[in-house]
Amino acid sequence: MDKQKSKLVYGSIIIIVIIWIVIFFLLNKWWKTNNYENKKIIENTNVSNYLDTISINKLAWILYTESWATEINKKIDYLVSKNDLWKASFLSSFLWDYKNSLNYRDSLCKNQNNENKEFCDKLDTKLKLSISDTKWNKITWVKISVDWNINFNQNKDLYNNFVHRLRFSKKWYLDSYEKVVLWNWSDSIIETNPKLLKTNYIINTDSNKEISYKTKKFDYKIDANSFVNLDWSPVSGNIDIYFFDIWASDWDLSVLNLDVFDENWTLLWSSMSTLWMPLIKAYSWENELKLAKEITWTGIIQNLERAPWIDLVNVPKNTWLTKVDLDKYNIPPFWNLDQTNWVWKTSSMKILDEKWNYEFKLY
Repeated sequence: MDKQKSKLVYGSIIIIVIIWIVIFFLLNKWWKTNNYENKKIIENTNVSNYLDTISINKLAWILYTESWATEINKKIDYLVSKNDLWKASFLSSFLWDYKNSLNYRDSLCKNQNNENKEFCDKLDTKLKLSISDTKWNKITWVKISVDWNINFNQNKDLYNNFVHRLRFSKKWYLDSYEKVVLWNWSDSIIETNPKLLKTNYIINTDSNKEISYKTKKFDYKIDANSFVNLDWSPVSGNIDIYFFDIWASDWDLSVLNLDVFDENWTLLWSSMSTLWMPLIKAYSWENELKLAKEITWTGIIQNLERAPWIDLVNVPKNTWLTKVDLDKYNIPPFWNLDQTNWVWKTSSMKILDEKWNYEFKLY
C-alpha cells in the first residue's frame, strides 16, 4: 500500500513538473515574440529620431547593422522631406544613386556659405596603386574609372562625405573594384592593389547574330544586337565577348565583396549564396560595350550547404520565382552584378526540373 501511495505521489510530481515545463515554454515563447515585436516597434519609431540627430560619419557605421540596412531608399525620402540633404546625399551615394546624390549636394552648394564649406569643397585625391593579375604579374594600361565612369588618371578632385567606387578594367580581364568613403578630414592618398582575373572563355562574333555559348558551368543564349556602346549607340560588325565563371571561394576577388541589395534596396550580407556566378564583358575593338537586352543562361544549382533542404519536387517549374517562392522552397537566391552601378542585386530565376537545372536572367 505504501508503495502504491509512493507511485501516486511520484507520478503526481512528474505530471506537475511536466505541466510547469510546458507553461514555462509557452510563456517564454510568448515573451520572446512579444519582446521582438516591441523591439521592432521601438526600432521603427526611433529610426526617424536617429536620422534627425545622427552625424553622417556615424550614419556610415550603422548602415551595416540589420535594422538600419532595410529599405534605405525610404530613409532617403524621409531625409529629403526634412530637407536634410547632406545625409540624403551620402545615403544616395551609398546606393549608387549619383544623380540624386549630386542634385542634393548641388542644391546646398549653389549658394555656398561657411556652414556648407566643409561639405562642398572637394579633396585633391591621389591614387597610389600596383595592379596585377591573380598570379601577381604586373598589368599595365588598365582603365581606371570612378563613380559614373569618369576617368581617374591617378589624380582627381573627389567629393567628401561621399561613397566613391573605383573600377579597374582591361580587355580579357574581370574588373576589380574598390569602395572608398571620403570625409573632409580624410587622407588625400588612396592606396590599393587591385587583382584582375583573366578568362579563357572568349568568342569573336557578329553583333547582329544570335549567340549560344557554353562555359564550364553555364549555357548562354544571347539575342542579336544585345550589346551597344556606352552612349547607347548601336554596334555593328564583329565584337569580342568574354565570359567569366566566378567561384565563391575566390574571396580575394574584389567583385565578390561589393555591396549586395535586394529589390527594395535593403543591404544584404550573403553576397554569394551560390557557388558559381556568371559575368560577361564585351568589346568592339578596344571600346567596351554594355548590355541592351537581358541574357538568359542555364546551369545547375551549386549550393552544398543548403542542398539537403531545397524542395525541388514541389517548387513550381518553368516559371519565374518570387521571393516568397524562394523562401518557401528554400531555393538559394541568385545575384546579378549591375555593371553600371557596380553593386550586386537580386535577379529572377526559375527551376527547370528536379535535376538542379535552373535558368537565370543576366542584365
